[in-house]
Amino acid sequence: MSDNLCFQVFYRPGEVRYGPEGVELSEFKSITKVVPRARERTGGSICNWLFKGYGLNREQHELYIMAVINRNQVVS
Repeated sequence: MSDNLCFQVFYRPGEVRYGPEGVELSEFKSITKVVPRARERTGGSICNWLFKGYGLNREQHELYIMAVINRNQVVS
């Protein structure tokens, strides 16, 4: 199991559409960033990493993260 955590952000002015599979985001551009060693980081550390990774200025942007993360490791 990888300890990396992928964030995919969709951006560009547009309208979110809904299709048979759920949300349709094909008209938006996207960028993916990988947070290394995510299991070792706190939520605040991941937020700081994303600000740096996406080149966001804290005085101009706010970042809210809503996610479900399973930190349990499956042992077989």
